[in-house]
Amino acid sequence: MQDELLTIRADGRANFFAHVQSSDDDDRWVFYGGISLLDVSGVVLWTSPKLIGPPMTWEDEWAAWDENFNFPVAWFESAAGARINQAHC
Repeated sequence: MQDELLTIRADGRANFFAHVQSSDDDDRWVFYGGISLLDVSGVVLWTSPKLIGPPMTWEDEWAAWDENFNFPVAWFESAAGARINQAHC
């Protein structure tokens, strides 16, 4: 996985983008624990549901993971970072 970018907007919309690949055929990246928004102290404000990336049909094939999701608007001003949880391919 490379070029990871999380964009959050004041209206509660979010987008995760990354280029992903696997050394196996018919694989996907999965964030079993979602993506957490963190405050300036690293405290978790909110965590998304599980995110499942695009299929990678062939070994070493690059795919674009471009996923939109929503988060509670109330956390926008307090969000200072993010963490991917339980990532596995």
